[in-house]
Amino acid sequence: ATEEFNQVFYDKKKLIEPTSFEMQISDIAFELLENIYKLDTKYRSTGIILEDFINRKEEQLSLFTNTDSKEDKLSQCFDKLESKFGKNIIKIGFYE
Repeated sequence: ATEEFNQVFYDKKKLIEPTSFEMQISDIAFELLENIYKLDTKYRSTGIILEDFINRKEEQLSLFTNTDSKEDKLSQCFDKLESKFGKNIIKIGFYE
């Protein structure tokens, strides 16, 4: 919302395939924020809404779904490190 809360900007994106990969979610979030950001506008608040969650065990896979992707392996590695050493042990860097 803008400084006076008189304008609200938003954008959304529906994913073709479900994901739980943090880096993919953050890439999409930054893409959407870039679409709505206006340089000359003062913002009071901003937020991201994620919706339509499904349990991975209930996911309907297509015939060509890769269930052993690099992203899945990396995400599992993040989860293992966090369970062993605690939350926020890994920080994701962003690039332009």
